[in-house]
Amino acid sequence: MDDGGSLYQQGLVETGDEVVVEEHGDVIVIRKAMDPLKVFHEVVLRVEDRELALKDASEAKHIYGALKE
Repeated sequence: MDDGGSLYQQGLVETGDEVVVEEHGDVIVIRKAMDPLKVFHEVVLRVEDRELALKDASEAKHIYGALKE
């Protein structure tokens, strides 16, 4: 087994990070927990057409077409 140091020592997690531990057969997987809301707020979408960027969803749906639910 490769002992490359702890996840903390490798810089993969920091103190206070929330992790998810999963067991897949005889393998234990540790990964950082993801906060979808935080990721949503970090994502930045860019639109080259300034006029389109200023429109709201009700106006934009007429440009691209949308189904009414």
